[in-house]
Amino acid sequence: MNYFNKFHILSIKQKLILYVEWIIMRKESIKCLNILYQPKVNLKNKKITSLEALSRFKDEKGALLNTEEVINLAKSVEEKRQLTTSVLNAVIKDLSQMELELDKLILISVNITSIEIECDDFEVWINKIFSNENL
Repeated sequence: MNYFNKFHILSIKQKLILYVEWIIMRKESIKCLNILYQPKVNLKNKKITSLEALSRFKDEKGALLNTEEVINLAKSVEEKRQLTTSVLNAVIKDLSQMELELDKLILISVNITSIEIECDDFEVWINKIFSNENL
């Protein structure tokens, strides 16, 4: 199903809902998801101490979408986790490459919703992501 066929006649909210559904369906290869890394700086010594992973989503034309709106459209914990898992998988791959190239341990923070954290199986879910041998 091509969600973008009649995309231009939909309201912004309808577009965002379809967009999140499309992301969730394509969770293994999200080309519309970009991860940017914002440095966290120690203000006393002006050195970078870590990075924060920031998710950015684009529409079919490459225009940036409001990240908060896209994430908020994922209503169920499972939908939120599918988005977060995609982000974490991308960050883990990037982190491995960065550490290899820089020969240095790099700390990266990733935002996860409180709803995801409060679930009883949070630890199992996170451990599964980090134990994935395909990364």
